[in-house]
Amino acid sequence: MDLPEYLIDSDIRTLLSAADDPRDHALLVVVLSTGLFLSELVALNLDSVDLNGKKLHIVGKRERTLDLTDTAVTALTHWLNARPKTPDHSLFVTERGVPKPLSDRSVDHIIRSAAKAAGFEKSVNYHVLRNTFIVRLLRKSDSKTAAKVLGVDRDALDRFDPIVHPQSSPHAQSDDGKDPFDTRSPLRKVVDIIHPTKPTVASISDTQPAGTSTIIGRDDLLKDAAELIQRNQSILFTGPAGIGKTHILKTLADTFPNTIFIASPVPFKTMLLEFAAVICPSTTVSQRTSTPDILSAILGADSLSPPILIIDNIDRLKASEEDTMITLIDKFIIIGATDNPPNRLQSLWWKFQQLTVPPLNSSSTKALIAHLTHAHSMNRDEYQLLETKVHRLANGNPFAVVELISQLPQSSKVNADHIRAIDHEAGIVYRDWTWILVVIWGLLVISRFIALGTHSFEGYILAGIGTSLFMVFKYFVKLKR
Repeated sequence: MDLPEYLIDSDIRTLLSAADDPRDHALLVVVLSTGLFLSELVALNLDSVDLNGKKLHIVGKRERTLDLTDTAVTALTHWLNARPKTPDHSLFVTERGVPKPLSDRSVDHIIRSAAKAAGFEKSVNYHVLRNTFIVRLLRKSDSKTAAKVLGVDRDALDRFDPIVHPQSSPHAQSDDGKDPFDTRSPLRKVVDIIHPTKPTVASISDTQPAGTSTIIGRDDLLKDAAELIQRNQSILFTGPAGIGKTHILKTLADTFPNTIFIASPVPFKTMLLEFAAVICPSTTVSQRTSTPDILSAILGADSLSPPILIIDNIDRLKASEEDTMITLIDKFIIIGATDNPPNRLQSLWWKFQQLTVPPLNSSSTKALIAHLTHAHSMNRDEYQLLETKVHRLANGNPFAVVELISQLPQSSKVNADHIRAIDHEAGIVYRDWTWILVVIWGLLVISRFIALGTHSFEGYILAGIGTSLFMVFKYFVKLKR
């Protein structure tokens, strides 16, 4: 049996030293010091982190609270201070363009880039980092405690025995006993003793608008989804970007036990490995295992209560992966979300009961506005002005509502000037007037021919003037756009 791949202490120091970006450094430290599943890492939000208490709260099927090391607290503090301002409450977000939650592929790219910068010749991926934490954990605690920390069965840790007990495996590598996470220079250590880094709790509250964890106006939709799940029916949520599909998926993941939340099905093998780690933890599968073999392990698992697989951005699947997904959906409940189901996966969509996520109605929009502005200070007239403008611009799009409210000042009284300055296009619906313009243009051309045919000089002049005015109008409309 091949031993799980992992990093020794010197490798950890080299890897962390090569990650200069605060986000990448914090991400690597969190993985190496907590051993989270990849799906758990990408699902972390700002509420998950308690810097003062040095705790990390994990929700979902393997709900638990983990201790954060001082190194992890420091790394997260540096990242939160540098994190872009965004209403998105994901802990790790992109740093270029509009900040978005990191995907599985993004995390994999960060790890591989750091390994390349560190000069590693061997392949380093997420599973190698997680294995590294497991090895270090088992060396200082029993398997029962380790399984509780990792959120897995004790049997899943048996394959690490030859590494933890090196006498049974002469090829197992040993560590040097020093703290591998402390990559500071001697001068930096002196400075930190004199002026230690303190957790900036404001970094969390400043970047997260109030109420982003609350779901409003989706009671009927959640009720329909619950009834379908009770009937073992898979569900596909559809709707435009920002309508709240991801929020609904996370709510269902928190509501129903035995769920696995996957932020993206890319890379596909990584998603299957996440699924296999839960449903058949005693089976030894890795990145080297072929996709058919991983699928066989999943299908062969004997589970009295099969988990619900929740996949966001399910439309990112490749056509070549469609048959594998159909095989999974025939045995498990799968809940997915996509803006618009692509035709290339048409056979897969037939397996789902599709639920369209509608825009928020007027009362729900107002309730969301009230919830998001409970900490703002404004008088009744100003609030009415804000409600009217947000209601008009957002057009029932929850993300647009959050974006608009996030533009208000957090630390001072909101006035009418602040409200007039907010703007957003996510929820605006533009009407297409093209067909009306074409009809008007056609009528003008026809009228000119009629005037020529009837020898009506006045009609010809009027038609010519109308055509000119039409062209001028069309020109200015085009400029305005």
